[in-house]
Amino acid sequence: MLEIRDLKAGYGKAVIVDGVSLTVPTGAIVALLGGNGTGKSTTLKAICGLIDPMDGDVLLNGESLVRLGAPGVVKRGLCLVPQGKEAFAEMTVRENLLMGAYMHRANRGEVASRLEEVVTRFPRLAELATRRAGHLSGGERQLMALGRALMAKPRALLLDEPSAALSPRVVGEIGEAVMSLKEAGMTVLLVEQNVNFALKLAERLYVLRDGRIALERAVVGGDAGTDLKSYYFGVEE
Repeated sequence: MLEIRDLKAGYGKAVIVDGVSLTVPTGAIVALLGGNGTGKSTTLKAICGLIDPMDGDVLLNGESLVRLGAPGVVKRGLCLVPQGKEAFAEMTVRENLLMGAYMHRANRGEVASRLEEVVTRFPRLAELATRRAGHLSGGERQLMALGRALMAKPRALLLDEPSAALSPRVVGEIGEAVMSLKEAGMTVLLVEQNVNFALKLAERLYVLRDGRIALERAVVGGDAGTDLKSYYFGVEE
């Protein structure tokens, strides 16, 4: 289980995220929704160790991850999957995947085993293994980003807007890939602007507005209530 407790984070003296709390049960997909400037990126950075929280705690299966730094957080089993555009463009897909296991590079047998697991789960990555990442489509880069994170053998994933700038068809394919991870027992915090995409995957959602949680609600059959739009945009119907 991933727990965020009263998280406060920002830059310098500027508070961007102010008291965010949420829970992602083991093996579940939970969505954190919000538009631009609501604090989603800062929340992710504080959770995964890219910045230190000003206050609050982040726990994975009861163990605090605060102030471990990004490498320490990865070692504890939590990985960030950035938007697919964040790739090593001049490196091949295989080389990009291997970067996900960089901290374990001394154990070549283990790394090779992890690579085999990833390309078995996502056969398209095996087909693209020798292609440079800079030549991939948006959907292929996003799939590669998922595979790269899995190379670290995480227990939980943070997905940063995996549907961004993708066609509807490709968004559907990425959704299927994410659901396959859930079915394998992965714990997933999905950070999104695409409400429809999130509702198809998540079993619970939180809406972030002005650095605070404005709404928490279960998702049942892809529906989270007719008033979701007003909370999301901050306006009444």
